[in-house]
Amino acid sequence: MDNPESEPEATAAGPVPLPSARGGSAGAASAVVGGMRVPTVIGVVRYFPGFLLGAAIPSIIILVAFSAAPTFAGGTAVQLLVGESIFIVFWLALVFPLYLNRQIRRIATSDHPQATWLEALTVLGTLFLAIFAHIYRVIGGADGGSFTEPMDMLNSYYYSLTVLSTLGLGDIAPITTNAKIFTMAQIICDIALIGLVLKVLSSARAPDTK
Repeated sequence: MDNPESEPEATAAGPVPLPSARGGSAGAASAVVGGMRVPTVIGVVRYFPGFLLGAAIPSIIILVAFSAAPTFAGGTAVQLLVGESIFIVFWLALVFPLYLNRQIRRIATSDHPQATWLEALTVLGTLFLAIFAHIYRVIGGADGGSFTEPMDMLNSYYYSLTVLSTLGLGDIAPITTNAKIFTMAQIICDIALIGLVLKVLSSARAPDTK
């Protein structure tokens, strides 16, 4: 006689879905691997349009805005300080809090809170990258000897990205005090950003089932 516990029990709504080898149901958007809930290929495909709208488009807007922003390099030191302060404060004190508040509300109601967190971290990382690239470009424009290479558009983003990624290739290095101070400031911000990433990944751990 067959063991009734050897097969999934059928119900009025249909058979119970068979668990996949990765710990989730077949066709599920996510699976549990080593205690961590990760998206499957199906989940990534389903969520990609939302990620494109929530992360890629805001990141592109940030990059375009900072790339087109004036550096006030031809003005006096006071004009440079005032102009750059207004521009940076606008993004950090107005745009960033509004975006973060929106993302917090989305996370609270989202079916994929970790994915929504990753959206916010992507945009946050892009904002850090663009802000410091702009600052490096301003410093390099005010004093051509601030870095070992001229800080044009490409070099400023390249240097900011190497610092953000902690690669530290060394082909571009700060020379003056201002350049060193802002490089250290970016390193501190990067450490905080990495801490946020680790927090998000640890919160993605699947809940224990009883």
